[in-house]
Amino acid sequence: MTRTISVLCLIAVNIACLSASAADTTYKESRRPSFTILVPDGWTIEKTDQGVLLSHGQTASVSIGVKPQPVDPSYYLKQAIPQLQRQTKDFRVVDQGACIFGHQQAAYFSYSGIGPNGRAYITKLVVMTNGTMTYLLGAQAVPASYKDEKADLQRIQDSFNPEAPEAKVDKPENLDALHAAGVITDQEYAARKQGASIFRDSRQPGSFTVLVPAGWTSLKTDTGVKLEKQPAGSGTAQVWIQPKPAAPAAVIASAGADFGKQWKDFRTLDQGEVRFAGQKGAYAMFVGVGGSGKPLIMKVVAATDGKATFTIFMLTDLEKYKGIEEDWNRIQQSFAIEGATP
Repeated sequence: MTRTISVLCLIAVNIACLSASAADTTYKESRRPSFTILVPDGWTIEKTDQGVLLSHGQTASVSIGVKPQPVDPSYYLKQAIPQLQRQTKDFRVVDQGACIFGHQQAAYFSYSGIGPNGRAYITKLVVMTNGTMTYLLGAQAVPASYKDEKADLQRIQDSFNPEAPEAKVDKPENLDALHAAGVITDQEYAARKQGASIFRDSRQPGSFTVLVPAGWTSLKTDTGVKLEKQPAGSGTAQVWIQPKPAAPAAVIASAGADFGKQWKDFRTLDQGEVRFAGQKGAYAMFVGVGGSGKPLIMKVVAATDGKATFTIFMLTDLEKYKGIEEDWNRIQQSFAIEGATP
């Protein structure tokens, strides 16, 4: 009987099973990019075409899938959930939200129901990207055994450790040649000499470029791009593009009203006008206590070129602000609207 989790739609179990030992073991993937994962006592693990499948008899399983490109976790789940609902009889949402998976920010979705094979399961799908690859974890158990299996399912999820992506180091002579030939711009040349890069989005309306500082990852999203300082949880800078003009001050006020409903002890530290992307813009600094119980600080900057509205939401724990402030300033100052006239 196949125990593949249908939500991944990419696991084909056809390779010899590795026998479980008499105690917990750690499996290391021999393919690149590699990863390690816990195999609890009594569980077996099989290689699959795009990952591995861990099984505990007929009652529980965990599959890991690897996609060779970055995918926004929230976008992946947004596309996957309607498909899951169509495939599952008596579909019911159990939980959803954000979590840490493989030392990165991830999104998860849990549901229950009867799968295509006619068996009832409680299933959890976790999606994460490190900016280079996307990792998908599908964990499920039959309802009667879920409480007994839940601890091991969580241990497996927490143990997942993917290989860090290789840092790309440009040789100075190559950079000089590319710059001299006009292949890379002055902005990109200066960034890459410092170990940074330039993210370019060509959507219309709303094309832009922004600096990705050294030690940060970038992930294109439906609404712009998400920049994240590593390790995960150190801070983010999310560019949001609205394909129509809006008054920057109104955008800032709306953001403050929205977050004021979500955070405790919410207050405005500073606000005013600012030159942003060559345009007259607005900014504000907010602090408050988020759902994690930690004090947070957020800076919001907005401007419009008359065709689209550009907003950057920069967020981190209050205690980490001093360590990220300089990068935030560099990101904000580097942001450029392509084709705009100051």
